[in-house]
Amino acid sequence: MAFMSFDIFLYAKTDLRMFNIKEINLEKKGVFNYEIKAKKDKLNPYDESFVYSDKSEDIFEANDEIIISNLGKKIILFNNYSKNINNFKKAKKTHLLNLALLGSLNIFFIILAFLNNFNTINCFLVLFGLLFLTMGLINLKLLNKQIHILKNFKSEEMKQFLEKNH
Repeated sequence: MAFMSFDIFLYAKTDLRMFNIKEINLEKKGVFNYEIKAKKDKLNPYDESFVYSDKSEDIFEANDEIIISNLGKKIILFNNYSKNINNFKKAKKTHLLNLALLGSLNIFFIILAFLNNFNTINCFLVLFGLLFLTMGLINLKLLNKQIHILKNFKSEEMKQFLEKNH
């Protein structure tokens, strides 16, 4: 039931971390599952590990310098400064796909409400759908802001920012 995950709506709660990769565990189960361990340094005083899934195998290597936007242990957005690779298009595409699904579901609820003379249940479903659609649009705007920040700041600028706010 991975398609029913509401993580897509939680971009506003993500953390921003920058680190060099200490070690990578790569496992293939249809997609490549990365477990990335961060090196301890001034910005990362703990031995933290993060997970990411992708179809590509060569995204991360040991000693790569990356910045991530994470939700718990899961990497939502990343920019690999060492290889000049990121997942911005994939994240945007996933979010837009979820918005399209919500929009079509909401249209379905509106048609049902119209056919059933706007009974209470159908009106509730339409309002609930509009709420989720609005949350999705707000989070799309936040996602675009996060992508803009991660894309346009250089490694040194990001380190200075994180050191000031850490």
